[in-house]
Amino acid sequence: MGEIVASPFQPPLWLRNPHLQTLWGPLGRALPEVERHSEWLPLADGDQLLLDWAGPASHPGQLTVILLHGLSGCSDSHYIRGIQRALADAGVRSVAINSRGAKQPNDTALCYHAGETDDVDAVIEHVFDQDPTGNRIAIGVSLGGSRLLNWLA
Repeated sequence: MGEIVASPFQPPLWLRNPHLQTLWGPLGRALPEVERHSEWLPLADGDQLLLDWAGPASHPGQLTVILLHGLSGCSDSHYIRGIQRALADAGVRSVAINSRGAKQPNDTALCYHAGETDDVDAVIEHVFDQDPTGNRIAIGVSLGGSRLLNWLA
């Protein structure tokens, strides 16, 4: 791994306000194109999660990045698609979790929230089962970050 370098990012003059920067992503930029395939992951309680995979095909020992979206997001959110595009371009496999009710209706009455970690655990186990020798990194955005931290605890 290389050294960590500070980003040279400088917003344009018209986008210096952090509130405008927050709005720019979902409202002002086109969704990044990323080639993905979907998989339904059945859960122990009878529900299922939709997983959207991007990047190279699975092979032993590879890195897989697990992505958790924020509140009211899904795998089609601009930030998830942007991360998946950047990872795919770098040759890294990723999977975006669509939490219960985020992109498809639930099959049970359960929903996702900051304290819900069973679904996160199910996806991590699924990724591990596919390749026990592989490396895994998880990235959570906003509420997804909260869920990930609760899972780690």
